[in-house]
Amino acid sequence: MRNIHWAVVVLVLSCGIRGVSEDSATRQSPVTALAVAPGGNLIVGSSSSLQIYKKNSEGIELLPKPLKTGLTEIQAMSFSPDGKLFAVAGGAPAERGVVELFDWSSSREKKPVLLERVECHSDVVADVAWSPSGKQLATGSLDATWQLFDVTGSATGRARIKAVRKIEGHSRGVTAVNFLSDGQIVTASLDSTIRVWEASTGKLVRTLSNHRGEVFAMSVRPEVGDQTRPMLASVSKDRTVRLWQPTIGRLVRFAQLDSVPLAVAWLPDGSRIVVACRDGSVRLVDPDSVETVWSHQTPGSRLWTVAVQKDGKRMFAGGVARSGGVGPAFWSLNLR
Repeated sequence: MRNIHWAVVVLVLSCGIRGVSEDSATRQSPVTALAVAPGGNLIVGSSSSLQIYKKNSEGIELLPKPLKTGLTEIQAMSFSPDGKLFAVAGGAPAERGVVELFDWSSSREKKPVLLERVECHSDVVADVAWSPSGKQLATGSLDATWQLFDVTGSATGRARIKAVRKIEGHSRGVTAVNFLSDGQIVTASLDSTIRVWEASTGKLVRTLSNHRGEVFAMSVRPEVGDQTRPMLASVSKDRTVRLWQPTIGRLVRFAQLDSVPLAVAWLPDGSRIVVACRDGSVRLVDPDSVETVWSHQTPGSRLWTVAVQKDGKRMFAGGVARSGGVGPAFWSLNLR
């Protein structure tokens, strides 16, 4: 196992939590979204706050560069496959869900340019995902719907978002959305199900209902080696991490944790699953044995989001500091 070292960065921000304004235990507002830019910079999202932290030889610089956003709560962020466009999602609880699209291609010379702001749901957008081609965008919202968009004009440098369809089907909020490689979309929900849809028609293909609690997050395994079918990791209030082959509706295996997992991501080589938990711990889970091969207790009381660098050398976890901390925080984890 590689040696693992922590670098702790504590941020004082005015942020929001998923569906509420602050953490009830600490009266602090957590970091709710993280993304790693193509050049390695870290983007930190919270309520009405979007910050860029510059990568340096020791990790990241402490002085943030703000990026103007009109979102009242930032819940998810995602870069297009070519790294030129950046989607930020959030909104106002029980009022509206919004997606902002930025041009990231000129970010080295100046701040990224806001191209478009689209109000597309009647509740907060909890997740946003790009298709493998970068020509489509999907959103999942707490209004219990997901929506598909075409991204047009990107070749001209002035990309636009055009709504294709909005799909109902879940009985409670949609917390996560992902594209599969074969033209399907998969969504997870507070109704405890994962559903697979045809991207071209919005038709429901199948429902996966093995979870016994709200599904908080999911992540598709990077395509590596001789993998023949997509594999999906999901985390739930039932304290499990479950592995699926969603295109055939198969639950492959699962692991029971001693704390509720709130966020999940894969290492770029698909060798491990990163799980962030309500007790502030981060765990690495082996997808073949579903054993926890390493865990670490952060200074956080709960972790809402994780992000992994493309080279697999560093990952970040964000949430809220424990009682007595100075404010919301993220933690940088070196994997060497």
